[in-house]
Amino acid sequence: MAEAQLVQPDLDLIRRVRRRGGDTLKQCYQCATCSVVCNLSPEDSPFPRKEMLWAGWGQRDRLLADPDVWLCHQYNDCTTHCPRGVRPGDVLAAIPMLAYVNCFIHLVFVFFLLWYMPYSKFARMIYRTLAIVYARRSGVRPADRSGS
Repeated sequence: MAEAQLVQPDLDLIRRVRRRGGDTLKQCYQCATCSVVCNLSPEDSPFPRKEMLWAGWGQRDRLLADPDVWLCHQYNDCTTHCPRGVRPGDVLAAIPMLAYVNCFIHLVFVFFLLWYMPYSKFARMIYRTLAIVYARRSGVRPADRSGS
């Protein structure tokens, strides 16, 4: 038997999704009509049903790590056929925006540190770490700054 898990919802995520157009999120009763009528839904994955479930439960980590949230192209077949009038397309449009906002906030923080504290040890450490990560991903060797 599977081990029981206590789910801690991220209430801030639910509020943000509702504010960005997913105000009918909590009306979904998981009938899976959206997954059946969506032409983009893969057969092995119940898209967008599982995303609606995770958004309703406030599962931020699962939503932002799920590649299926990028599949929605707003054809709105799911919204048209929903028996409860829930707008799954609007909910799924809000989730990538949350991913963009999270990424943007982290980038602004890093650039602020690099701009505001150019001579601090912490800023130099972050800069070196970012340079190493960039070099590994792009295959470019960082310049040797040893003075030779």
